[in-house]
Amino acid sequence: MTGAPRILCLCAVALGCGRGAAITRSADGGGDAMPASGADAAGNPEVSDAPPTADALPPSDVRSPDASEGGVRLCSGQPATMVPGTCRTAADCGPPGPVVCWVGHYDWGPAACPLPPGSQPCPNECAANADCSMRAGGTCDAYTASCPKCNGHICRYPPPPCMPNSCNVGERCRSDGACEPIPCNQGGTCDPTFTCNPTSPKADRRGCAPIPCDSGYTCPVGTRCNLASTRADAYGCEATPCDQGYACPTGSRCRVGSARADTHGCELTPCDDGFTCPENSRCTASPAPVYSHGCTPLTCKSESECDCGYCIGGSCSAAPGTCQYPPV
Repeated sequence: MTGAPRILCLCAVALGCGRGAAITRSADGGGDAMPASGADAAGNPEVSDAPPTADALPPSDVRSPDASEGGVRLCSGQPATMVPGTCRTAADCGPPGPVVCWVGHYDWGPAACPLPPGSQPCPNECAANADCSMRAGGTCDAYTASCPKCNGHICRYPPPPCMPNSCNVGERCRSDGACEPIPCNQGGTCDPTFTCNPTSPKADRRGCAPIPCDSGYTCPVGTRCNLASTRADAYGCEATPCDQGYACPTGSRCRVGSARADTHGCELTPCDDGFTCPENSRCTASPAPVYSHGCTPLTCKSESECDCGYCIGGSCSAAPGTCQYPPV
């Protein structure tokens, strides 16, 4: 029996005892344990009840190391690597500051400008219209800027009198020196979906009016021609009701007349009546507001409080944040 310990030792080395890796259980408490060099008093391997580390999770569930959790569990459809410019905290963004790690647009507000007042020129050309005398018609207008803060005044002047060939295409020079559109019944042209009809109440400054949908204009997909409808646009097209042929998009249902319905009569399906809230959100609003299903994002202080993904700015997010700096 003298050869038995040697064989057991060789087996232990082959399974990784030389690396000193602690034994961990799978996330659900089952599965095979990874061997470790530790053993109890009876000579049995030690078993750890610690949460699974990044090495113990499937590769698709791991984003990057985390000091508290050992890894970030990816939400469905998220890539396995973070792209440049994304972050989990502001520390991932690096100097210079100030900088925040945020999902969506971060509103810095006027107090966050890194440039102090007076660090850039602040124009203050005038105090009254009489100070703007370089050209006739000058006015003294307020000028404001938020970064750096500036409250000044500048002179504004009307454009110089036009010349016969100085106006834009489709315009002509009036006797008072201003450019105006050429009327469609005097040589001007209308856009393809307009017709020359100066007497129409819908006519623009050129005398061009929208072509009615019963006279050549084709209504876009999802709309129909109904000139008598109060919901019709300038061409006479209205949104096709969902109970008369329009198919509501996924996540919506047909409720013509509902206060939450859009122009087609479709409303977002509430989460307490058929819609399943996505990861990192819970059904809390009843009745759901017009603009949502009633799902509220989970708040968090760490990623361990999220279903998956990241804790960014106090809210759980499937995607990492982006490094955002104050506007300059």
